[in-house]
Order: sequence, then C-alpha cells, then structure tokens
Amino acid sequence: PESGGKFGDALASLGTGSDRDLIVGAPAEDGGGTNDAGRAYVVDGATIGGTVNRTPMTSANRETTGRFGFSVSSIGDRSGDGTPDVLVGAPDETVSSTGDAGRAYVLNNSDGAVLATITSPSLEDGRFGESVVGAGQPVVGASLEDAGSNSEAGRAHTFLPTISFADGRASAEPY
Repeated sequence: PESGGKFGDALASLGTGSDRDLIVGAPAEDGGGTNDAGRAYVVDGATIGGTVNRTPMTSANRETTGRFGFSVSSIGDRSGDGTPDVLVGAPDETVSSTGDAGRAYVLNNSDGAVLATITSPSLEDGRFGESVVGAGQPVVGASLEDAGSNSEAGRAHTFLPTISFADGRASAEPY
C-alpha cells in the first residue's frame, strides 16, 4: 500500500470456512507507475493485521485515473487451480477512445493473470465496473449508463457464456 492509495476502498471475502483471504481494492494507487491506475491485493485474513500474500494485481490496460480496484468480488474458481478467482472493476478506464467507459477483469487469484476482460455492451462514459458481484456469474454495475431514453439512469449487466478468456476458451459454466 502507498500514501493516498485508498487501500481498503473496496473489500470482499475470497472464501468460506477456514479460507479467510480477502481481496482489497486500492483504486488510487499508482499501479505500474501510472498515476491513480489502481491496484488490488490478496490479503491473508487469518493473520492479525492481514499480510499481503502476493504481488499486487494491476490492470492489463493501466492508465492515469483508471481506478482499477474501485470494486472487487470473488468469482469462484474460474481458472481450475482450486482457489477462488477475483473480479475487479476499473470504472474510469478508457475503452475505444471513450473516457470513463470502464472495464471489469476476471483475474487468477494465484498469479494475478487476466483470465477475461469484460466491457459494457453499451459503449459510453457510464463508469462500467463501478460495482461488481461474482456470485455464480459476473454482474457489473455502470451507474452513469443511459437506460433507453433515461440519461444516466444506470444499469447492471449480467454476463453469460460469451466471455472469452485470455487463453482463447469461452466459459462453459453459467456465467
């Protein structure tokens, strides 16, 4: 964690029972040397004060004020390695030259590798990734997206098996 990084702005449990690891967002950290690109950390919740388990996760599309880590959630084991993976929002990232369009990422908990990058089906400056929930399938909020003729009404997008993973496969589970 770094000064002004907002470590702890977003928190989520990565497991149940004896697995007390947490995913912690720090959306104002200078991920990869880029001002306010953001980071996310896996923290061992079993130790008093928590110990950062691994190298912090950063966006595959690091940019100034991208705010990776603004929202975080467990998404279950998508990589097949036996550990729950993470869903991280970056609501202020630019997508196809649209500022603040935002993204959400599915990342491998073990090594931080990007398993999938999710963008909104409505390309606009809607802050896609402002909220994320990974229970069963990814649900990604975009509080400033237009809903029909309602300007900045907001939307929540649920994603099904059309997500492509970095290794070229599509999810076979209900997404």
